[in-house]
Amino acid sequence: MSQKNKKLVGIGKPDHVSLLRTFGAVAFEVNNEEELREVLKTIESRIQEFGTILITSDAFSGEKNIKKIQSLGIPVISIPTHRNESNSGQKNMERLVAKAVGMSLDFLK
Repeated sequence: MSQKNKKLVGIGKPDHVSLLRTFGAVAFEVNNEEELREVLKTIESRIQEFGTILITSDAFSGEKNIKKIQSLGIPVISIPTHRNESNSGQKNMERLVAKAVGMSLDFLK
């Protein structure tokens, strides 16, 4: 399946993913980590269908789940769901860079 025909996936609390569903995303509603693990298994079994995952920050939790999502090999975008999380994507990226290079790059700011 070409990248052009792949579907957008939305993962999060029911009230958040209903909005993503209106934009054509395949929406998976999760209320806890166990439901997230089940959704990740479903996505993994159908990985060829999906091109990008949009996941709300309230569903994007648990180190094991984060590693599982990142191991799927498709782009993942975390959507902040609370006003005080506006820079959560930046913090996540800084954490990944620090892990990759073995140190924080705070001195570049």
